[in-house]
Amino acid sequence: MSPTKVPANGRAATASSRTRGSEGGRRKKRAAKSGILTTKMRKYFPNLPAGRAIQVLGVRNRLGVSQEELARITGYSVRAIAGWEAGKKLSGAARQKVVETERLRAALAEIVPASELGQWMRTPNPAFEGQTPIQVIGRGEADRIWRMIIQIDSGVAN
Repeated sequence: MSPTKVPANGRAATASSRTRGSEGGRRKKRAAKSGILTTKMRKYFPNLPAGRAIQVLGVRNRLGVSQEELARITGYSVRAIAGWEAGKKLSGAARQKVVETERLRAALAEIVPASELGQWMRTPNPAFEGQTPIQVIGRGEADRIWRMIIQIDSGVAN
């Protein structure tokens, strides 16, 4: 009888731990099949490979906001934003949030001139009950901004 190999962590692999890795692939396939995005909206959701570096300073500059404002938009601290801008690696969740912010910026740039985007983000908007878009996003309601973009893009609103 041969000796059993034990992983470095001292735990034997279970059936569920061996199959867990394939679950992410199944979720992606289901999401792709659901067809949630319209063809028009796909331009706002480019594929960003996992290895591609996200330049947080570039995202912030293109959005036209301060570190404090980007912190409010992303839900991370000013210290984290400064660290990322200095080259510190983003966690997976942080990377996803910054990518989402960049996608929102790209969509807004289609309807708001890039040079005015920062000011627009700081200006109270009647469509958001007098709140600024930064406040709306900071409260976790970015879907309201996306809804506005879709309505303007489809010609329902201006």
